[in-house]
Amino acid sequence: MGETGRITLRLADEADESFDFRLFVAGRPELAWIDGLDGEQRLRLLRQQFHCQRESLARTYHGMESNIVCLEGEPVGRLLIHRGEREFRILDVTLLPEYRSRGIGGTLLAGIAREAAGEGKPVSIQVAWYNRRARSLYERLGFTAVRDTGVYCEMCCAPSVAARE
Repeated sequence: MGETGRITLRLADEADESFDFRLFVAGRPELAWIDGLDGEQRLRLLRQQFHCQRESLARTYHGMESNIVCLEGEPVGRLLIHRGEREFRILDVTLLPEYRSRGIGGTLLAGIAREAAGEGKPVSIQVAWYNRRARSLYERLGFTAVRDTGVYCEMCCAPSVAARE
């Protein structure tokens, strides 16, 4: 199992905001266009995007759970999830770049899929079409594309698929 056996989740709190912001920036290559702004303008715009995302998700997904992903107790990522009446919705899963491709994300997602399958619910996630690595991971875990929203691909893992993992 390698590093994945030492993964834990803990609920995020206010003290995690600077780490969470760092993850937000690291997980958004589509925001590279703002590099032309001076440092203060860029930081202000990124913080505005960060807070808008959080407020929008909290309004849309009442009861959203915000977790910090830890490896041996050290924060390495975040997981935002909504466990709804009909489905589990992964709202965001982001790892620091140096912790990607180590099995951490796959372990987290497979665990969520098993938990949802135990309740007879599917798991959904939205991913940018250009994010081939993430889409490939989701497909290996049993997610299939169910809708094209333009820039994003809506993917779903049925409870019967997750239960086999």
